[in-house]
Amino acid sequence: MERKTDSSNPKSGQRLEPEKDGVQLMKPIPNLAELCDAAIAHGVFGTKMRSVINFADLSGVKQIVEQQFELGKSIMAKGLIPILEPEVNIKSPEKTECEAMLRSVIMEHVSVFVFLKSCHFRTFLHMRSLTYPCSCRRI
Repeated sequence: MERKTDSSNPKSGQRLEPEKDGVQLMKPIPNLAELCDAAIAHGVFGTKMRSVINFADLSGVKQIVEQQFELGKSIMAKGLIPILEPEVNIKSPEKTECEAMLRSVIMEHVSVFVFLKSCHFRTFLHMRSLTYPCSCRRI
């Protein structure tokens, strides 16, 4: 079995769209397959995708989760570990509502993915998410 390293973990979602429906989706990544191939050639473990939730808009939160899972599936199909990072803006006036909404929508889509949980993510939501058998804990 070949050992993969996470020493370089490229960000596939470096650029964000302007805010719409309370969120900032990632811009399209038309060359995702080529980027994944290059990452594999360099022994990369996985890649993370970052998007931002600014306001508790269910439509926007669903768009973010769907986008992240679709990209995650493509990345996983290439042999990399997708690290999903739907981030709630720490300065959002609706932060608590955003986090609860995000957790609810994510749990509808849960599969084998690694989530980066913001240290600002409410502890009880984080711990409840970790009780799912497919969750990983990041140290």
